[in-house]
Amino acid sequence: MLLFVHPTNGVYLAPEVIQMSGKSEVREILVSKKDMPNFFVEALTIYNNKVYSEIREIIVPPEERVLNVETLPSKEVYKPGEQVTVKIKVTDAEQNPFIGSLALSVYDKAVEYISGGSNVPEIKSFFWKWRRSHRPNTLSSLDLYFKNLIDPEMHAMQSIGVFGESLADDEPNISSRGQEKPKGQAIGGGFALEGRIAKSSQDGDSLADVKKENKQDSIAEPAAANPTEQAEPTVQIRKEFADTAFWSPSVKTNEQGQAEISFKMPENLSTWKIRSWAMGHGTKVGEDSKEVVTSKNLLLRMQAPRFFVEKDEVLLSANIHNYLKNKASVQAKIELAGESLELIPSAGALMQTIEIAANDEARINWRVKVSKEGQAVIRIFAISQEESDAVEMKFPVYVHGASKTESFSGALRPQEKSGVIEFIVPEERRQEETRLELRYSPSLAAAMVDALPYLANYPYGCTEQTLNRFLPTVITQKILKDMKIDLAAIQEKHSNLNAQEIGDDRKRAKQWKRYDENPV
Repeated sequence: MLLFVHPTNGVYLAPEVIQMSGKSEVREILVSKKDMPNFFVEALTIYNNKVYSEIREIIVPPEERVLNVETLPSKEVYKPGEQVTVKIKVTDAEQNPFIGSLALSVYDKAVEYISGGSNVPEIKSFFWKWRRSHRPNTLSSLDLYFKNLIDPEMHAMQSIGVFGESLADDEPNISSRGQEKPKGQAIGGGFALEGRIAKSSQDGDSLADVKKENKQDSIAEPAAANPTEQAEPTVQIRKEFADTAFWSPSVKTNEQGQAEISFKMPENLSTWKIRSWAMGHGTKVGEDSKEVVTSKNLLLRMQAPRFFVEKDEVLLSANIHNYLKNKASVQAKIELAGESLELIPSAGALMQTIEIAANDEARINWRVKVSKEGQAVIRIFAISQEESDAVEMKFPVYVHGASKTESFSGALRPQEKSGVIEFIVPEERRQEETRLELRYSPSLAAAMVDALPYLANYPYGCTEQTLNRFLPTVITQKILKDMKIDLAAIQEKHSNLNAQEIGDDRKRAKQWKRYDENPV
């Protein structure tokens, strides 16, 4: 009896040979931590000209490797740009403080909406929800199949009939020559495997489904307004926007298993996801996730394209949401910085006043003209006596046009003294970026030599490929000689003769000697 311990994926260590003195034998196998979460044993013997094999999977449950991670933000709703404090508490399976390392990320939840969800798998399943697999591979001389050996000049005896030795019902198993294919015969003949073992353990359960949560954004209670105050309110312009508020790959916990971080929230009004992953000695892992919100009671959303193009006319919009308890009289105004955008006077005033009911929204539009390329800075304000909001964003403004290159080709016949090429220079262009560059070559024949060093030095190996790098050189040499071109003059050339290569012709000529070898 051959006993294989720890075979994996068809790979075997040397077996233990057991001489059976009875109907059974007992062997002890030491199970260690490296055998987690499972391993295989396989026994094999031969009896009565047949191979018998048996496989068993042994489950080794892992030690308790779970960490409990608790994320505790200082509150659930923040103002944009407000300072945030997040405490993290990590304990092991026995609720004892755990000293280890954390990776922490705080990002805009809208990123998951765009990407279709998080691409980070559950950390406990990633490290521990897996199992080894084993696909046995057994081959013995008892399974060999040999063809009929005959003299080369003799005709072999074959089965009689269109179906050979099979029946008509076995037609799918019959080859195109009318002979039944030997079971398990390898392509090209030689042997067949009758008793090949193809069983394998089933893989572990699929990863746990990611739990999806959809929390309603919490709205902070507005501060009580003083109706006697009529002073101009202070407006904070929101312009620091980001997809990631905080990220650190290494946050250490103290002896109490706690860590504390502090950061400033971006000025986006959104839901933010706080995700933390913990790992410690012995690959103990755990994770946690919390959500917080940055919000205002009176908020403004700017609607604009991602970029502008000269000569366009664009509609800029402000969506103003009123989450105050009372109706609000809101002054909406727009400011355009720089020389790229101009407000069309007939499309509305710079400042407009509108009444917005509680828990309602309104939209105000401004039509602008894109007059010049550069960078456009847009500021939109929504001002009320109780609360205000403002947004500033920068946009690129691109030129109306495209780079243009004119290319021509031609030839001068022996009887011709000159040639003419005509082209149109666009009137509406940037003169400082317009360039006229004329490249010509008296003959492209000399440029054929340039590729020969690459062919000659490429590490081809076989006879056919060696011939393929030798033959072009012979053909090129014959063409140049037939054209009565002096090879010595080509070898000493000082300018680049290949009109298809751009760049300075003298610099390109220096590259003529490639691989420390002149192609001539």
